[in-house]
Amino acid sequence: MKHIFNIFLGIILFSEHAMAQQFPLFSNYIVNGYGYNPAMIGQNEHIDLRGTYRTQWVGLEGQPQTQIVMINGRIGKTGVNLGGNFYNDVAGKLKKTGTSGLLSYTQKLDDRTNLSIGLSGGYFKIDVLNEVFAEHLNDPTIAGAQKGMWVPDLSMGAFIRQKDGFFAGLSVPQLFRKKLIFDPALNLSNPSSLIRHYYGLAGYTFKVSEKMKLEPSAMVKVSENVSPQFDFTIKGIFNNMFWVGGSYRTEDAIVAMAGIEYPKWYAAYSYDVTTSPLRNVSSNSHELTFGFRFGGKCKDEDKDGVCDKDDKCPTEPGTKENHGCPEKKPEKEECPDKDKDGICDKDDKCPDIPGTKENKGCPFNDRDGDGIRDDIDKCPDIPGSSRNEGCPLSDRDKDGILDEIDPCPDEAGPLTNMGCPPTSDRDKDGVVDKDDACPDTPGPKENKGCPFGGDRDGDGIPDDIDKCPNTAGPKDNNGCPVVTQEEKDALSLAIRNLYFDTDKWIIRPSSFRDLNNVVNIMKKKKDWKLTISGHADIRGNDEHNLMLSRNRANAVKNYLVSKGIPPNLLITEYFGASQADRDKKNESKLQQDRRVELEFYFD
Repeated sequence: MKHIFNIFLGIILFSEHAMAQQFPLFSNYIVNGYGYNPAMIGQNEHIDLRGTYRTQWVGLEGQPQTQIVMINGRIGKTGVNLGGNFYNDVAGKLKKTGTSGLLSYTQKLDDRTNLSIGLSGGYFKIDVLNEVFAEHLNDPTIAGAQKGMWVPDLSMGAFIRQKDGFFAGLSVPQLFRKKLIFDPALNLSNPSSLIRHYYGLAGYTFKVSEKMKLEPSAMVKVSENVSPQFDFTIKGIFNNMFWVGGSYRTEDAIVAMAGIEYPKWYAAYSYDVTTSPLRNVSSNSHELTFGFRFGGKCKDEDKDGVCDKDDKCPTEPGTKENHGCPEKKPEKEECPDKDKDGICDKDDKCPDIPGTKENKGCPFNDRDGDGIRDDIDKCPDIPGSSRNEGCPLSDRDKDGILDEIDPCPDEAGPLTNMGCPPTSDRDKDGVVDKDDACPDTPGPKENKGCPFGGDRDGDGIPDDIDKCPNTAGPKDNNGCPVVTQEEKDALSLAIRNLYFDTDKWIIRPSSFRDLNNVVNIMKKKKDWKLTISGHADIRGNDEHNLMLSRNRANAVKNYLVSKGIPPNLLITEYFGASQADRDKKNESKLQQDRRVELEFYFD
């Protein structure tokens, strides 16, 4: 009768196990996550070797028992993680033994978040325990089950985790729905089969203080023909080393758990208090996990180069000299500062009035009211110009043209002659300087103030009859160069596009292309000269407009020089607003006066 009972019990437990109790149960489902979700391997930089032993419903005959040994680790910095496990699971009279290889890939989403995708595959053998003797009933099913059946296994999963934040996982163990046919000759119409399981996990790690964290989590397990089972857990983690917690599993158990973790080893234990009717015949359940870590870097949560085991402040970056804690900065000595200008009253010459350090706590003054602070005003008691460091601009010859732009600062002259008198004649040859091609060398009026003799430009035309004695040209053009229509058009186009903003002398980028065409002409005609005339519109006083027109002419000259044109070939002149149309009132017409004109010059 005892053998008959064992056979009957084995068949019953075998059937129940095949339909539902096909995958191991874990109370420490985060510590032992690799057992049901392959994406949870490779969570640190070490090679991880661990073992788990679980015995369930102690005291009940045929109680489930599970043993798993696992090794896993990262492959360099590739994001690939490899692992393998061996497991043995016994429930009732049915035994499941096998091995699997695990592969996962981890992608860093940001500085805190990693996402892993994993697969595991292998083979396991299902058979009944040897104590079930088929010969007593001559049962071919039990006899076949004693020989066992090898079954392929495939699982997949995903896991996402934030450092000190959210984590979640999904996994599906036993993807293959393999039918369990130990004796094909029986031709069973509805044989038992393996079924898929579905696991969902979610939780969050809250940082309560520097030394304590709380980690609530939940897991749901779903399979066919069985009601979903939920685990609700909360853990307290202290100093990143010890943890304790509790869990409730629906319709099954209340769980107490604890663990300890060091850089090179760790351990976890859980004790299940059965709440189902089985509590009348069992003395609860136990689960123990123990692991070792090899290689890799030591755990350094704050990344300060001091291992957590030696770091007195493991969550705050610090220095090795201070045992991993940040150096305390000396408290800044406060001093009285009535005017709140950042200068202590004892060093403040004006303690009741905000000022600057440069002026010893006093505000800068402007005695002459010219808008220039006294500390940088070279003439602090006389109103002046910022262009002259606060001093007034001088005009020695009193012709209304400032000395800094007047070529004849000691001789009064009109604006049209750039401040020089109309009768100025430096070389005393009877040709006034404004009409003298050689103002420093005496020459006859017929030769524009230059001496006769020779052929300076080498064009074969004597200087005394050469209209352009310094620039080579053909005889039929009186010794002056011939400007082609194409060259005239290039010059005209450059002039039409050479305008400036109000009160500015910066060349617009839109003018560069046409100016470059003029550069190309002058590089071919190496003795040609160019007159550059600056102008301004009618707004502003004469002094200011003259300065603007001079700066605009010089801006064009400097651009051409930067492109390789010799400065001696460029003649600048400036007229202020003297040639502007006084009737132009709108912006379009004023723009036409803010210009620089260009003209080829042959002397």
